[in-house]
Amino acid sequence: NAVAPAALTRMTANLGFASNDEKPEAFDIFAPENISPLVVYLGSSASKAITGRVFDVVGGHIDVAEGWHGGPAIDKNDRWSVEELADLIPDLVNKAARNADMSGRIPS
Repeated sequence: NAVAPAALTRMTANLGFASNDEKPEAFDIFAPENISPLVVYLGSSASKAITGRVFDVVGGHIDVAEGWHGGPAIDKNDRWSVEELADLIPDLVNKAARNADMSGRIPS
């Protein structure tokens, strides 16, 4: 299993994200402490039947990522050159489904 957390820490302090400093009594969705209960649960025997999953976590919101699906593909049956890939990859990506945004949702 893996956890994809959204949290503000000392590492993100200089990135310009808003903090909850003005209202310390309010629930801080970006507090790293929000991630720990899921990590502890996943490390416990209570989660022994849960395997191979990715959990997105922000504040009190947890969702299960629904996998990586193979999309458009190319196959040369030989090693690619950088030049060949530079010609082919942009079209391959354009044929693929759109990426999810930062919330994990696919924009319409």
